[in-house]
Amino acid sequence: MNHMHIKYFTWACLVILALSGFNVNGYGQGKTADKQINVVFRYDDYAWNSVTSAELKIIEAFRKNRVPITFGVIPFKVAGDVHDPSPQDLMPLDSLKAEILKSGFEEGILEISMHGYSHQTNGSEDLSEFANLVFEEQVERLSAGKEFLQHVTGAPVRTFIPPWNTYDTNTLSALEKTGFSTLSANKKGLVLSGSNINYLPTSCGLTELKDAVRAARKSSDNQPLVVVLLHDYDFLDINQEMGEITFQDFTNLMDWVSAQEDLRILSISQAAEWIEDLGADRAKRTKRIYYLEKIPPISLGSSMLLYQESPSFALVLLKMAAFYSIFIITGVVLFFWIRNKYSGKGTKEAVSFGNNTHKGR
Repeated sequence: MNHMHIKYFTWACLVILALSGFNVNGYGQGKTADKQINVVFRYDDYAWNSVTSAELKIIEAFRKNRVPITFGVIPFKVAGDVHDPSPQDLMPLDSLKAEILKSGFEEGILEISMHGYSHQTNGSEDLSEFANLVFEEQVERLSAGKEFLQHVTGAPVRTFIPPWNTYDTNTLSALEKTGFSTLSANKKGLVLSGSNINYLPTSCGLTELKDAVRAARKSSDNQPLVVVLLHDYDFLDINQEMGEITFQDFTNLMDWVSAQEDLRILSISQAAEWIEDLGADRAKRTKRIYYLEKIPPISLGSSMLLYQESPSFALVLLKMAAFYSIFIITGVVLFFWIRNKYSGKGTKEAVSFGNNTHKGR
């Protein structure tokens, strides 16, 4: 390979690097003065037998910082194992747990959402309480659970959180029929075109929050959204095996969140009301590139920690093609360089050997 080839190869790599650096996912823009990062906290599995001591500490951390959190409440959790589909007694939320919710709602700290009806699997192939149930039964469960929670807490219930993030199209239709406005599951969930449902999927856990905020600050979206999911078993103080953070570290994290001037802490309902484009179209675009986001260079931006406006599918493919072209071109150039180098050496050796043989005669 001569110097001219090296020069052209270098320029080609620079051009491809520039193409692969296109702001497809919104990264690389840096923090802007008018950017506002929306953060939603969602706590799941609040029920008659959930860990009250942990929940009071969580509420206190949000009360201290005067910011809201959405609680996913199970109105009639089963008495036994939620993974057992056999008939079980249903245990309604007791008065003490209801009073905690009511007090938090009146303070403006808690938003109450419905996290399933009993949170018991219905025995379908994938863990689910609602998927594969007939429409009428789903309507009955959603209506009964919603009415119960609103009665015992005095708070409106507009958000549904499906257990195990699983549901079907009947669920989405039933949500509209029973007056729910928002679904909060994950990015892989079903989306119903033409519906009026808002979609706010979770994007990270507590230990990923700071990384998510850093990613949001690099996003070109002026209102990126981070939805943080937490459970009582996330705390080492409660569960040594599954826990990832202590209550003290959690308190420090919330203090850090409160000190960030570019963060706006919202409940799920507030986010659905104040952030534009949380409907089916955005959810479908996000779902379309969900698996592509796991492949470099898309994954390099930590975009999976956010729920932001998704780029077009074509632009994602263009960025990936540009990125991997570097490796393809490099491999081709090395192949021809090695081939030319060693094929020329072999020819010279053959000629030299022939000349020596002729002289020997």
